[in-house]
Amino acid sequence: MMILITIITVSLSIIFIILLFTINIYNKLNNMRQMKANLSQEVSNLKQKLENRKAFRVNLPLEKCEFEIVKVGEEPGILNKYEQGKIKDLSMGGMKLITEIDLPVRKHVVLTLFFNLYGKEYKLNGIVKRKNEFHLESKFTYGIEFKNVDSRTKRTLYRLLNNIEIERKKAKNEYTHKNGR
Repeated sequence: MMILITIITVSLSIIFIILLFTINIYNKLNNMRQMKANLSQEVSNLKQKLENRKAFRVNLPLEKCEFEIVKVGEEPGILNKYEQGKIKDLSMGGMKLITEIDLPVRKHVVLTLFFNLYGKEYKLNGIVKRKNEFHLESKFTYGIEFKNVDSRTKRTLYRLLNNIEIERKKAKNEYTHKNGR
């Protein structure tokens, strides 16, 4: 009888140790899952910050540009017909275009944009993403997302936008220093 009690006690002790070990592993797995979720969120936040940095917008004094409607939905656009517009702002990822042309934004409109900034000519492809209409002026503002931009053009555009921002900050600092504000 004593041997049976000892065997039961040892068995229960082993089961208890296994149970504690299992609970410990379960807790560690939950902690690892939480750490993974936190790291995933942190990586996502860092990616967003990087995208924001890459796509910072520079307001321009309504620089002139031309654009060609390459495609509207599945239909080809009006090739070799150039429309006029103005660039309100520009980033690595796109631009805000002001024009009198009414584009059907819901039909996947593809444009080729031509503009000259600080002596450098640009030809970029873009997709119309957003549209705002100004009834009083009969003008439309479009959010354009650039597509298929080669790395050389990206670098040139980044340097240009960065230089514009640096020059503006210098001018602002000089003005502030000069006027004591």
